[in-house]
Amino acid sequence: MKGTLLERSPRRWRLRVYLGVDSNGKQRFLTETYRGGKRGAERRLAALVTQATEGRVGAADKRLTLSNYLDKWQAKRRIEVSEHSVLTQQRIIDKHINPGIGHLKLSKIIVADIEELYADMVTSGLSASTVRGAHAVLRTALRDASRTGLLMRNPAADAKTPKGRKKQVHVLSDIDLADTLEAMKGHWLELPLLLALATGLRRGELLGLHWDDIDFNKGEIIVQHNLQDINNQRVILDVKTESSRRRISLPSSILDRLHQWRRDQRKQQLATGVRPALDLIFYDRHGKPRSVKSFSHMVKKLGDSIGVRLTPHIFRHQHASQLLRSSVPIKAVQMRLGHASAQTTLDVYGHLIPDDDPALAVVESWMDGML
Repeated sequence: MKGTLLERSPRRWRLRVYLGVDSNGKQRFLTETYRGGKRGAERRLAALVTQATEGRVGAADKRLTLSNYLDKWQAKRRIEVSEHSVLTQQRIIDKHINPGIGHLKLSKIIVADIEELYADMVTSGLSASTVRGAHAVLRTALRDASRTGLLMRNPAADAKTPKGRKKQVHVLSDIDLADTLEAMKGHWLELPLLLALATGLRRGELLGLHWDDIDFNKGEIIVQHNLQDINNQRVILDVKTESSRRRISLPSSILDRLHQWRRDQRKQQLATGVRPALDLIFYDRHGKPRSVKSFSHMVKKLGDSIGVRLTPHIFRHQHASQLLRSSVPIKAVQMRLGHASAQTTLDVYGHLIPDDDPALAVVESWMDGML
């Protein structure tokens, strides 16, 4: 950043710092009048240049606090992202960001303020992943402030977050899996959990399935819905990303069970008169979508009955584990799980890939034929 100093009259100086151009291509300047000697004016100009370089000046109202800005930012986010994402971000803002630095003026926030917030969070016993969640919200919010000209730079972009050890996903041992399958027999959870085991569906994707999402002719599931608990309401949304919207082939044993489930369901509907409005595959006794939290609790309770730690997500992990241990190509596993990239799949499940090199047998056979 460059600054200029101009004496307008004795002991009266105009300080000017070039801030670049705005989104319309118009040049922006920070201008201030200083009264006093030249040396004092030069020191003040140097301070303004430093502020501009650190991104602490922009078009923001000098009275606008971070908390006020985040309120406005969240209001705009509601038309850009899902309601679930907005609520998750709001919880992070209310619980972690605003109590720490929400009172600070937006235009005066620097990297040190943000890193101090993160340090305080760690000191209070919060995990590194929780801190990274707060960082993700701040980085996105202040990036938008920078993009719209409220800040010259995004101070969160340069803030360092604490490093925590990445937890490896938990999968069931062969014995625990066998005990779980035995405990599931005859339980209403049997089909949804077998379906999760056979497809790697996420919890919300599983509970959001409609009968129209099953292509019995092709033997596939079309993943396009996601059930979420929002403000104590069960809401079915479209999946968030294109990679989440996918087709998953089903084994014939699961297709047979789905056929039988549908026949039994229709008989029950005729007997009770309860019909789900959304033609859901899994619904409660009132014909309404099942609660995501209640579903997780019932899965945990099933596991507790046999001394096995169970969550709905563990069946997704088990699915991925089986594919990778069977040397299914990572790209095929990624597409089946609905990850955005194969790298994501490797980051989460890479430790489950066998150490042996499948290419070695191919190379040996090839070389033996030539030598």
